[in-house]
Amino acid sequence: MAAGTGAALISDPAPANPFLQDFAASPERFAFQTQIYCLLARYRQQVELAQPDLFSPSGAVTDYVFARDELFARVTLRPEEHHLYRRIHQLLDRRLPQPDLVVYVTAKREILRARLRGLVPSADRVIKLSVVNRLAEEMDEHFLTYDQAPLLILDTSAMAAPNSPAASGPLAEAVDAVRRTRGGAHCFRLTAR
Repeated sequence: MAAGTGAALISDPAPANPFLQDFAASPERFAFQTQIYCLLARYRQQVELAQPDLFSPSGAVTDYVFARDELFARVTLRPEEHHLYRRIHQLLDRRLPQPDLVVYVTAKREILRARLRGLVPSADRVIKLSVVNRLAEEMDEHFLTYDQAPLLILDTSAMAAPNSPAASGPLAEAVDAVRRTRGGAHCFRLTAR
């Protein structure tokens, strides 16, 4: 999407989280540290994005939205941890601008689990804890009622490789459809060509 629009691609800083390996080994013990690191790293990045960049007039595309962090916290944190986390998240969230467009990429649960296993070596433990299912449910609930910006929902269940160059054509068509209407929610089921 970034390449097609000339925008800068900004990747989620979460993979650099120093607590990820500990979280994979013991999610209950390291969930709070992991979430707080992600929250603060994403917040810092969003603040930097809010500052206009004279050298990137086409804007930026991120591979996450700030709200996603809170959805993951709901699934991984104990109630008392989540209460504290939410207070911090709410303070930070108020300071960030809303995106011009949100793209929610989803797929059937079994496909999400298979893709995760292919990407993350420690995915089996997280999958066994049903984090993927619960997170997908939270994300569906959040994004299927989202009304803060134009929303594009992409179901990639029928695509073998949604990140491949072959997916860019159908994705560009979907984004163009949303741009023409400039509002509301749009749902597309992408298929490989």
